[in-house]
Amino acid sequence: MKTEKINIPVSLLMILLIASLSWAGNSESSFEPGTLSYTPPVLKQSVRPEPVSYAPGRVVEGYVTLELKIGTSGDVEGVTVLYRTSVIAVKSAVKAVEQWEFKPATLNGEAVTSFAAYSVPFGQNLQIFANENYIDRIIDPANGDQIAMK
Repeated sequence: MKTEKINIPVSLLMILLIASLSWAGNSESSFEPGTLSYTPPVLKQSVRPEPVSYAPGRVVEGYVTLELKIGTSGDVEGVTVLYRTSVIAVKSAVKAVEQWEFKPATLNGEAVTSFAAYSVPFGQNLQIFANENYIDRIIDPANGDQIAMK
């Protein structure tokens, strides 16, 4: 008896889910499945941030992770802080990445605005690296909406 009461609402939810998915599939989009050819932005030139110290002889070590808005020319058009190991390192990291140059992302062969995340190091022997698990996004040239690519 209890099983029947639970199955009726679950069945109703399944029907609503299937109906909403089929409705969403009918919405118009500027992209058709199988026609999307996307190449992410590629870092061409980077500038290391200036060293930051919090006391004489005490240099900050760690990373500042930033989301970069990369324009169609390959220039950094905006920066958002995602994570930092030191508050005082943020200004230096942002100043450095604003000078970076990229080969812009392309969508079907056309340059598009995109977003990428990079961790910028402070200290000795630390490497700049792209955050592979970050969801890369682009700006749809047709309507200006953001599209997640992964």
